[in-house]
Amino acid sequence: MSSFPEALLGQWTHVRDSDFDDLLEVMMQGMALPLPFARSLVSSCHKAIIGREGQFYTIKTAHEGHTHTLKFKIGEEFEEVCNPMGKKRKSVAVVEDGNLIIRAVDESDMFKTEYKVSGDEMEVILTDDDESATRYYKR
Repeated sequence: MSSFPEALLGQWTHVRDSDFDDLLEVMMQGMALPLPFARSLVSSCHKAIIGREGQFYTIKTAHEGHTHTLKFKIGEEFEEVCNPMGKKRKSVAVVEDGNLIIRAVDESDMFKTEYKVSGDEMEVILTDDDESATRYYKR
C-alpha cells in the first residue's frame, strides 16, 4: 500500500469549480432538497483542512457556519456523510499513483473523490456514475 501523499496536508482555499452543476444535479436526484439550496450549500465551502491525528487522517471542510469532517485510515472502511440531507455511506480511502482516492464500498454506488496536488494547487475530482466535476483549491 502506498503512503499518504504528504503534500495534501494543510489548509486549502476553494477558488473555483468546473462542471459542478451537472454533477450536483445527479447527486440530488430523488432527494427532497431543492437544487438551488444544495448549490448554495456546496458553493459556500471555502476552506478544506487536511490533517493527521495519530494513525488517522482528517479532511475538514468549512461551510458558512458549519464544519464537516471525514476521519479515516488508509485502506480501512469508514462511514461518511455524503450529502446535505445526512445520507451516509461506507467508503474506503486508498492511495493510487500518489493521489488520495475515497470511494464508496458498495458496488452499486459509483461515487469517488480523488485528491491531487501539484505545488500549491489541489484538484478535488468528484465522480458519480458518468458525471464528473472538479473543485480547485490553493494553499
